[in-house]
Amino acid sequence: MTDRKSGRLRSSEAREFIRVRLHRPVIFTIDDYEEYKASRGLAVYDGSDDVKRFFAGHLCSDKNEFFAALDDVNSGNDRYREKRHSL
Repeated sequence: MTDRKSGRLRSSEAREFIRVRLHRPVIFTIDDYEEYKASRGLAVYDGSDDVKRFFAGHLCSDKNEFFAALDDVNSGNDRYREKRHSL
């Protein structure tokens, strides 16, 4: 997602983009996803609103999912390796 005025990536998004390009595991916290979608909307160039398909990492809605994702990554299980390589 970008800053609407400048069209630039925000710093936090730029860091995640760099991590994905370096092919390292990423954990995304999306606890406010539905609220953000309802208040600001989402823009995907193919006309859909399915932006979650572009996330190449764990998507966590709460702290239990986050800790499970941490355990997964720390154990060496990289379920999203192929997806990161395809981006």
